[in-house]
Amino acid sequence: MAGIDLVLYDIDGTLLRSGGAGRGSMQQAARELFGVEDMFEGLSFAGAVDSQIVRQAMAASGLPPTGRRVGRLRYRYVRRLKRALREPEGEVCPGAEASVHAVRPHAKVGLLTGNWFEGAWAKLAGFGLAELFDGCVGAYGGDGMHRNELVPVAVNRARRRWGAVRRVVVIGDTVADVACARAGADQMPDLDVLAVAVQTGFAPVQALQAAKPDLLLSDLEQGLPDLVSLLR
Repeated sequence: MAGIDLVLYDIDGTLLRSGGAGRGSMQQAARELFGVEDMFEGLSFAGAVDSQIVRQAMAASGLPPTGRRVGRLRYRYVRRLKRALREPEGEVCPGAEASVHAVRPHAKVGLLTGNWFEGAWAKLAGFGLAELFDGCVGAYGGDGMHRNELVPVAVNRARRRWGAVRRVVVIGDTVADVACARAGADQMPDLDVLAVAVQTGFAPVQALQAAKPDLLLSDLEQGLPDLVSLLR
């Protein structure tokens, strides 16, 4: 089938590690707005989407997760995140930048992340990666209540921009990223959807192996030849 290949990168743990700026900014925003000190305590952000995390945390704290409340927290969170990233404490993951440059001759590059749109781009900008994805399509944490809903969102946006999509590669650092790719394949059976897992996040390698991605990389630097080969 004719069409483009689309490579969708996760952000946290795949392209960069923000040093806790996301969680810290979310906690600070909740404390300032609602007086709740530990709204996100015990909640894992790995593989989740911001809309899901926030609504779950609000409900657990006895705050009805109304659209207005979520919107206020989203706005305050992004402001706090941008401030925190003026002097980021994290780092770009090995090979992240080189990977995008190497993939571009073979495929269109995009994002698939649980971050809200504004948060995603704040993190990319904070670590000097925003220009790499200038003009890309993507799916974000405000596009669904579960990560498994996001592949069709990104694909449909790519189709509107470039026409037919032949194959999709989802790159992420969690078991949820692999599951997202599998869900995308089920939802869009006309597409070849592949999962690439990288070991640069917090997921144990045994868990990533058990998820059976199509390709498992130690990081995007050492695994770059294998990733490019997948696209040829």
